[in-house]
Amino acid sequence: MLFTTSRPAVPRMATAAWSAFAQTVAAPVMTATAKGVNAAATTTSAQRSFLRPMSSDHQAIANDWVDNIGRTDYLVGERPDFWWTGKKPVHGVCPGVDENNHIHALPQPDLSNATREGLLDYFDNCWTLTEVIFASLQGEEPFYRPPYHDLRHPKIFYYAHTASVYVNKMRVAGLIPGPVNEYYEHIFETGVDEMQWDDLSKNHMMWPSVEEVRQYRKVVYDMIVDIIKNDEKFDSIKDLQESPMWAIVMGTEHEKIHLETSSVLMRELPLELLRVPENYPPLAPHNNSTAPNVLPVKGQHYPENPMLDVESGVVTIGKPADFPSYGWDNEYGHKEMSVASFKANKFKISNGEFYEFVAE
Repeated sequence: MLFTTSRPAVPRMATAAWSAFAQTVAAPVMTATAKGVNAAATTTSAQRSFLRPMSSDHQAIANDWVDNIGRTDYLVGERPDFWWTGKKPVHGVCPGVDENNHIHALPQPDLSNATREGLLDYFDNCWTLTEVIFASLQGEEPFYRPPYHDLRHPKIFYYAHTASVYVNKMRVAGLIPGPVNEYYEHIFETGVDEMQWDDLSKNHMMWPSVEEVRQYRKVVYDMIVDIIKNDEKFDSIKDLQESPMWAIVMGTEHEKIHLETSSVLMRELPLELLRVPENYPPLAPHNNSTAPNVLPVKGQHYPENPMLDVESGVVTIGKPADFPSYGWDNEYGHKEMSVASFKANKFKISNGEFYEFVAE
């Protein structure tokens, strides 16, 4: 299995994007000192701004999370064009965007006959979906304010996390020869491990600014696009888990997981820190109606949900290793289980039914 092997010591520099990056951004990292980056004269301040030296004080402790605020000033209202580090969510520009400029997730690609164009469309759709969701955060506060329960990291972590995972997995696969920003790929690599709650010490540190992370995302995006378009290893993608390109497909599915988890954390924020992005699809029609100022009544405010009989039988679970789409390790294998007859609701549980449960 590809991702159980150790990182290659000297991977081949395969892409034009990496070569350009090494000349203008990575080179100054080599001369980083404990006090800062000793940048080459040809490197612009914009390219240097997201670099962080690896030093004993690289993870500074903040007196309070609000110490992170005051460095990025374009985060209120609709996002400016430069916010979009990949494809802007416009019909005809970004895959999955309809004629009303509402973005929708594309289905997983069939890797048995995947094309460079098809994988790039899927990647672009995933990448832009992330930036659409984070465009709902208004101002810097929602990026740095820890969740009220303090059981997850602030949103700035998740804004950078998916990009850093792409980089780290591409390094393991040998698609790139080294880090993009070693500091970022350290602090943004791992979320909360429920077995190691001390991970949450990062909630009280000085994070990079939103603008610095945006610049980082842009470099990572350009690199991935170049690999999909030009790397000769793409031809092995039909080999699934044995292909280095599995790293990129893994990154897209990991990103889709965080579309859900990040949106849950955003729902916990005060409403004044959020706005509905222009590219969100409209809510289902029934959700636009005004809630009645009465107790919900079954059959009137929510549907009847009868229990249906399900016959006994043998259920086969597990995904074959040659199934032509990405899968996590725990999806694979084959197991047959005899299941006794049971009853199940016809529909998913509604809010009205949950209210019944709570009221009882």
